[in-house]
Amino acid sequence: MSDVELVVLLPGWPPSRAALDAWNLLGGNVRLIMVVGGPPADRALILELNRVRNLERVIAQMEHPDRSGFERLQRPLSFRVVRD
Repeated sequence: MSDVELVVLLPGWPPSRAALDAWNLLGGNVRLIMVVGGPPADRALILELNRVRNLERVIAQMEHPDRSGFERLQRPLSFRVVRD
């Protein structure tokens, strides 16, 4: 039997700490990638993200990429430039 890998793209910031904590309850081979519209309004959320075991990467969709607000993120950060 082969191992199954699940890749989950999460759009936006989690609605609550409970929603974020739920991802730590999953076992198995789960990789989370969070796609957000910029830094969080509450910078404490970055510290919470660092506790999520399965979070592999954060992708910030921004017109002008800037690491401001993501300084304490302990996961790879990528940018996707959004233009009108």
